[in-house]
Amino acid sequence: MKIFFISGLFKGYYQELKSLIKANGLRNRLVYHYNKLSDKMAFESIKKLLGYLIRFIEVVEKWMMRELEK
Repeated sequence: MKIFFISGLFKGYYQELKSLIKANGLRNRLVYHYNKLSDKMAFESIKKLLGYLIRFIEVVEKWMMRELEK
C-alpha cells in the first residue's frame, strides 16, 4: 500500500492515514454488506478507528489554520 503525502501535511501521521484507508474499507463493508458484517463487528471496528479519525481531523484543522494565516 502506497500513501502519498500532500505538501508535508501528513508527514509523521502514517497511522492516521492508514486508519482512513481502513475506515473506507469498513464503509464499503457496511454499505455493500461485504463479508456479512455483523452489527457487533461494525461497532468494534468503529471503536478501534475512532481515535485515529479524531486525530486525523485535528491534524487537518491545524494545517488549515496555518494555511489561512499565510
